[in-house]
Amino acid sequence: MSRDVQVSKALSKLLRHDAVKAGLELDDEGFASVDQVLQWNRLKSLKVTFDDILTSVSDNSKQRFALKLNPRLTPAPAPTSTTPSDWLIRANQGHSIAIESSALLTPITLEADNIPPIVVHGT
Repeated sequence: MSRDVQVSKALSKLLRHDAVKAGLELDDEGFASVDQVLQWNRLKSLKVTFDDILTSVSDNSKQRFALKLNPRLTPAPAPTSTTPSDWLIRANQGHSIAIESSALLTPITLEADNIPPIVVHGT
């Protein structure tokens, strides 16, 4: 198994299933601080770096992860920041731990004038 796959699998396990057990704090959307993620023993044993995480996010064809700048930081970090504590990461799907997904949704309303040409509803 390639190192990239090992890193991706470890990130999935942590962010989808083991965050609470690992003492990792997730926000309502399931985001965790990248600097805390890098402290998880499994990732430390793989010697995962911030660049490895960037690769896992950008190169994953299934878009398993999302990164965003930490909006709680003042001043706001630059989008080119390579400081792990400036970033948050989440698994996009398949959580076995409770995640408040409504925070990820955008209401579609006539008043907001945000109705797309095609809307698909799945249950």
